[in-house]
Amino acid sequence: MSKKRNKRSPLRGLLLLGLLAFFGAAAYGLYYLQAPRAIPAAGVMVAVPAGAPAQRVAQELERQGVISNWQLFYAYIRLTGKARGIQSGDYLFAGVVSPSQVLDKMLSGEVLIRNFTIPPGWRVRDVLLALQDFGQLLDLSGLPPPDRAQNLLVETGLGTGPAEGWLFPDSYRIDRGSKAVDLLARAHDRMKQVMAEEWAGRAPGLPIKTPEEALTLASIVEKETGVETEKPLVAAVFVNRLRTGMRLQTDPTVIYGLGEAYDGNIRLQDLRTPTAYNTYTMTGLPPTPIALPNRSSIHAALHPADSKALYFVADGKGGHVFTDNYPDHERAVKRLLASQKQKS
Repeated sequence: MSKKRNKRSPLRGLLLLGLLAFFGAAAYGLYYLQAPRAIPAAGVMVAVPAGAPAQRVAQELERQGVISNWQLFYAYIRLTGKARGIQSGDYLFAGVVSPSQVLDKMLSGEVLIRNFTIPPGWRVRDVLLALQDFGQLLDLSGLPPPDRAQNLLVETGLGTGPAEGWLFPDSYRIDRGSKAVDLLARAHDRMKQVMAEEWAGRAPGLPIKTPEEALTLASIVEKETGVETEKPLVAAVFVNRLRTGMRLQTDPTVIYGLGEAYDGNIRLQDLRTPTAYNTYTMTGLPPTPIALPNRSSIHAALHPADSKALYFVADGKGGHVFTDNYPDHERAVKRLLASQKQKS
C-alpha cells in the first residue's frame, strides 16, 4: 500500500500546484480589477467606435494610461462574456479609477455627453463659424460657408427662404461622427415648432401679418435688451411705431446691415446710409430677422406690454427708460449723458 501512495503523490502534487496557480491567478485578477489607478487631473478621453473589437478597446485603454495591463483586462471580459456589452461612444476617465470601474462605465454606456450651444442673439453666420471648431467631432459635410449663411436652409435641404432667425437658441447634444446638418435640422424644427405655438396664441390686433414678421420683430427685441422683464416694453415701442408709421430707428438693424464692415462703432454716416436693414432710412420691419431670438423674445413680440411708449434709452444701470413723447425722451437722454460724464 505504501508503494501505491508513492505513485500517486506526484499526481497529487501537480494537481495541488495547479489549483494553487489557478487560485493565485484568480486572486491576482480580482486584485488587479479592484486596484485603483490615478488618472491625470485633466482626465483622459477614450473613443470606442461602434463595432470595435474588445481587444482593441483594451489596448487603447492601456495606451491612454487608463489601465496597466490590457491582456488581463481583455482575458477577464472574455471569460465573463462581458466583451459584447461594451457600448460605443466617448468615455472620460478622471481621478482614481479601477479597471472594474472602467468596465462598469463602458457596460452602462456612461459616455461623455457633449453639447453644442446656440446662444440667443447669435446670427446664423455665428453658428456656422462655431461649428467649424467641432470639425474633428462632427461631420461638417454639406454645410455652406459662413458668408452664405442666409442660404443655409436651401443649401442643406432644410427649407426655403432666408435662414436668419430660423434656428432655435438652445443646447443640442452631439455625438462623435454625427452630422452637423442634422444638428441644424433639430434647431430649425424646434424654431418652427416654437413659432407655430406662439403665433397661434398671439395677441389680437397686432400690425404683424406673418410668423416671419413676428420672428423679425422678436430678433430686434432680442438684440435691444437682455433684461427679460423689459422685453414686452421694448416690443411695445416697436409695435406702437409700426402702428403709427414711425421708423423703428433701432441700431442693431443698422449693425446687421453693415455686416462684416461693422467695427464696433456706429457713425452718423452709417445711420444715414440706406441699406435693406437700416431702419433709420426705411419704414417698417427689415426684410429678415437680424438674429436668433429665444422664446421669451418671440412671446414678447406677440404679446407686447400695454404701453404707449414710443422711445427708450439706456438708464446706465443695465436697463432702459421708456417714454411716450420726444421731450421726455430728450430729458432721459440728457440724464444718461450727465451720469456718464460724472462717472468719467
